[in-house]
Amino acid sequence: MVVAKRSASGFDKIVSEYFPIMEEGWLDAWRVLADLDLREFERCCKAVERNEAAYRNRTDDHELRKELERETRFLLTPAIFLGGDYAKCGNLRAKSSYDVRFTDDSLKVLGVGTRQVVGTLPYGEFTNIQIGGPGETQSINPFVDSAGKIIGTAIKATQVGISDNFSGAVDSLVSAVLKAAGTRTTIKTVLAVRTTKSELFFLYTLTEPGQLRIDLSPVLGKIREVLTSAGDESQFKPSSDAASAIDQLSAASKLLDRGLINRAEFDQLKSRLLSGD
Repeated sequence: MVVAKRSASGFDKIVSEYFPIMEEGWLDAWRVLADLDLREFERCCKAVERNEAAYRNRTDDHELRKELERETRFLLTPAIFLGGDYAKCGNLRAKSSYDVRFTDDSLKVLGVGTRQVVGTLPYGEFTNIQIGGPGETQSINPFVDSAGKIIGTAIKATQVGISDNFSGAVDSLVSAVLKAAGTRTTIKTVLAVRTTKSELFFLYTLTEPGQLRIDLSPVLGKIREVLTSAGDESQFKPSSDAASAIDQLSAASKLLDRGLINRAEFDQLKSRLLSGD
């Protein structure tokens, strides 16, 4: 490495001897620079400090993002916050988009693409989680009726004296084009999360309710695991005792009501309890 001086025309002139690329060489180069131009030496030192701080910030941010991704089991983004009782997430704004992250032990709401946590809902506080909504919907061009005909075409054709056959052919062609161009398919899935302290509603437009329920199955299993471990685990173990079976059915019914198990899982557990297996 060397110390060089750049002229106004952009040419570099070497003003020091060559130093080996090692720690001693770096120190010697800095000493030469300090002897030649103390002001430039101080300016370079400040630039190095700024660059080092920026590098550390980027490195720390990258590591924190990697950690956040590692603990995320499912991510809804962007999810539009519709509203609800959200005292525990007081910074949420209706109709704004957020990242909804299901982690190992909680649901976290963050700014889209950021690490800014707006609110955290521990799974142990969950009382209900539901996935519903209209799902896939279609909107039709308002100038085309349900049969695909352009509204008002027949009247216009009569007024200008065009033959019925020609008018009908044009009507069919144009209405088909307008109907195809004006038909838009959208997905509207609503995720409702209720806890002992909050009730949040989110709109998700990338996955239909049925598929989202399937995608979230591992997360729902984790929530069931947390809720089960927080209570009496024995109540979920099969038993030949009738009273115990009733208690277990009651507990399973609550999980079904919360949306944490589906009807098939409930029926399977019910069958096992009633048969005493």
